[in-house]
Amino acid sequence: MGTHNHDIADRRTTAVDRLIAGIDAAHPRRVVEETVTLEDRGRTLVVDDTRIDLAAIDDVLVAGGGNAAGYVAAALESILGDELVRTGATGTNVNDLRILVLDEPDGYDAE
Repeated sequence: MGTHNHDIADRRTTAVDRLIAGIDAAHPRRVVEETVTLEDRGRTLVVDDTRIDLAAIDDVLVAGGGNAAGYVAAALESILGDELVRTGATGTNVNDLRILVLDEPDGYDAE
């Protein structure tokens, strides 16, 4: 009987460990950190397999929503650092970024 209980406990531990690993792997900050880089001494933004020549564009705007937005903003700030242009917009601070908090559009129904 003792061995059976030990096996069940091991299975539960393994299941919980795998669940936590899956949640960690899908965390928005981790996903951004693994898929977004700044290369060529800050001249090229790489998002997954897409390369963007920053000298060829004026601005990169990032829009997000939901619970992940703050994590994504913080991860982008850590990657882009001094390349970020900070605006005087009002809202919530995430490190040095200014996050605009917007209401849902009229008539929006999440269901």
